[in-house]
Amino acid sequence: MNPDKKSFGVTIIKLFNWVLLVTEYFILPLLVLLALIFTRPASDFVSRLIYAFGIVYVAGGSFVISTKWWEIWDDSFISMMKKKWRMGPIMKRIFYKVVIPKNFTKVPADMAKLYYDLWNLNSGLRTRYEVYTEGNWYYDIVFDFIIRGGKVELYASFVYKRKDLVLESFKNRFPEIKLVECDDPFKNWPKNWKKGVGVPGYKNFEGANYGFGAPDILPLAEPDWFSDPASWPLGELLNSLKDYDPLATVTLQFVLSPFDTIHYARWSRELEQMKSEYLQKSTGFKVDIGEGASMATSGELVSDRQKTRINRIENRINDNHYKMNIKMLIFYPEGKDFYVPIMEKFMKTYGGATAGAQILVKDENYSTDRGFLQSKYPFMDGIIGPIMDSVYFRKEAEYRKQCLYEGLLSREGDVSHSSGGFMVDVPRLGSILHFPGNVHIFEELTNESIEKQILEAQAANASSFEKLQQLRQKAVQVPTISGG
Repeated sequence: MNPDKKSFGVTIIKLFNWVLLVTEYFILPLLVLLALIFTRPASDFVSRLIYAFGIVYVAGGSFVISTKWWEIWDDSFISMMKKKWRMGPIMKRIFYKVVIPKNFTKVPADMAKLYYDLWNLNSGLRTRYEVYTEGNWYYDIVFDFIIRGGKVELYASFVYKRKDLVLESFKNRFPEIKLVECDDPFKNWPKNWKKGVGVPGYKNFEGANYGFGAPDILPLAEPDWFSDPASWPLGELLNSLKDYDPLATVTLQFVLSPFDTIHYARWSRELEQMKSEYLQKSTGFKVDIGEGASMATSGELVSDRQKTRINRIENRINDNHYKMNIKMLIFYPEGKDFYVPIMEKFMKTYGGATAGAQILVKDENYSTDRGFLQSKYPFMDGIIGPIMDSVYFRKEAEYRKQCLYEGLLSREGDVSHSSGGFMVDVPRLGSILHFPGNVHIFEELTNESIEKQILEAQAANASSFEKLQQLRQKAVQVPTISGG
């Protein structure tokens, strides 16, 4: 489409925004008010009911209805502007294979240093004006783990505009990791998901976003389920997925957007509540026993352990934060749909599942395998359930697949719904997403393997001088971060 036509269309939509606002909040209520003043309802029940609705609408109902409708329209408009901005030439994405050597020894705690550097991808919060006028949103870096054929592949992608910052950060923090520029790993996949067509090798998949339930932040008081700095929780998950069946393909996508702390008030309330609970449980203050009397107790007001925990949470509030979106898509061979619940158990273990609960959970409201659960009347579930599954949830599942698939290819965190991500501080982000030291990735691109190819070519008296030169060129290029 011609860019001028796009700009003209956006201008018309922006103009419609103002027309819609004025109409919703002023013109319609005024027209209804005039109708109430100059007309009187007939004596029948329907006329009086309509008149009563008119009174409610003018008395305040118009504000509630208009606000709710504006939320729906406004979210759609902002999503359109963000998508337009992301598709512009200035937002061109580049892709790199992340080559991790066998002797990689960095632990998850080391990832925090990289995330502190990458936090500078953005420069503060976007204003409402920036979002509305240009659709400007937040730069991100995306890590795609693709497990297929019994191997793990890792790709990093980000906007070309931030290339220098990202490559320099990798070079400073992880010099042993090599980035090899490449094409989008999903380049040959269809742009849209179509039932019965699918992607090369697969006609079906299941998937979901993963987060922390209703809150869109990682609760401050939540325990650190990756507490061992020498453990490899993500590596264990990847090993489990690749060893299960090489015929399946699993994609784990992590979309990371640096954010300033925008939920400070919410976290502060949580911290104050925790301090209050500690004081109530403490033995170091007077307890009112009624009738003006009190009983004094001894001991510390707040224990050292409680102080340490409070200090750690205060540090989290003031730390750098990212908005994180996690997607898991399982493409399985025909007739192997039982793979999905099995592989999701691996994800549960990774997400800190215990006998009581799970910290990192699947977002059931937007997962592709969501079906009828239960109603307020359990004795009717046997009748309602099959009807709801066939009439609603089956069609809903296809829509969710389209959204999740589109998000995978576009690297958009909020394609299915605006709450698709959650806020997390940098130290805990390093625990959730880190480079796995127990999984060798892109072995064929390490220095040793390319040098071995050169030696083999020399030993075989390769007739093609050009091929030998290409191999030598690869051996020179790979040890340094390419594309810089």
